[in-house]
Order: sequence, then structure tokens, then C-alpha cells
Amino acid sequence: MGSYVQIGALKTWYDEVGDDGDALVLLHGGIVTNETWGPQLAELPSRFHVFAPERRGHGHTPDVDGPFSYAAMADDTIGFLETVVKGPAHLVGWSDGGIIGLLIAIQRPDLVRKLVAISANSDTDATPAEMREGLRSTPPDSDDMAMMRQLYEAASPDGPTHWPVVFGKFLEMATNEPHIPSDELAKIASPTLLISGDDDM
Repeated sequence: MGSYVQIGALKTWYDEVGDDGDALVLLHGGIVTNETWGPQLAELPSRFHVFAPERRGHGHTPDVDGPFSYAAMADDTIGFLETVVKGPAHLVGWSDGGIIGLLIAIQRPDLVRKLVAISANSDTDATPAEMREGLRSTPPDSDDMAMMRQLYEAASPDGPTHWPVVFGKFLEMATNEPHIPSDELAKIASPTLLISGDDDM
């Protein structure tokens, strides 16, 4: 069962399981919830003290005024590491969570023991234009978004009618960010595993 913690202006929901071993923070993908970590949350607590925060406008964490940005979400997660984890942790993130993991490892190497970034990109310039345009033109009630929409509607304290707002913020962020220069990536000092699928964008 998860709980809330107030970090600055953000009321953050997180799941916490296991109490032995190093701290491990799971960072979910874009516009989904901790439900997508189901198999991992069942297995990893046997070896790690696992924390899984849900980001602003995702899952049980309410939306806040203003646009989404990976930088703001990285700052939120740094606040979570300082406030709840209270020290360095292993970070495992996929998609948007992987991007946020990269940003944290660059900004705050003192908080990252090891990093696993799964299907994360460092710059949208490498994404084919037709893919970006296809994503931009996807309506919030699209069948392609049904799974994400249902996860949101089941958990969000903002209610199901807020989904188009959050989806619009996500589209604006994901089609214009990130832009992490290679010299910034070179600052990552923690042991890092990058994983990508054959058909990733």
C-alpha cells in the first residue's frame, strides 16, 4: 500500500516495499502508474529496499499548474531521494523514467549508486519526424492510449475528466524534449546500464 509525502508544492504518492538491502528507486514510464512495475515490485524487495514514486500528474500524484518538463520531474525526484530515501540509491527507469534517471545522475551524482536506463532517449532530434508528428496528432481518446488512460482514470485524484489536460502536457514534453548534450552525459560517473529494444524509436 502506498502513501503520500509532501515535497515542496507537490503531494507525491509512492510505494515502498522491502526493508533489507540497498535503496532502489523505480521510475515509471510516461503517463502510466506504478501498476506497470507489478512483477518487479513482487521480486525486487527480496534483495532491495524498494521505493517507487509516481510523478506529477501521474497515477495517484495530482497534477500541478504549468507544463510538464523532464527537468522539473528530475528536481521532484531529487527531492524524493533527499526527503524519503534520505541518501543515495540505485535508480531503474524506463522511457521517461530513464530520461529522468539520466538527468539525476548528471545533476546529483552523490544520490546515484548505479543507474539502469531502459528505452530512454537523450535527444528528440534523433527521433524520425513522422513519429513525432504521429504522436502529436494522437487524440486523448485514441484506442492506442486506452491502457494509459484506464490506468490514469483508476488512480488520479484529479478525476478522469483531467486526462486530456495531462495527456496534452505529456505530448508537449515528449515531442520537444529532452535535449541532453553528449558532454553532459559524459559527466555521469555512476555505473550505468543502457537497455534498448530492437524496435525502440
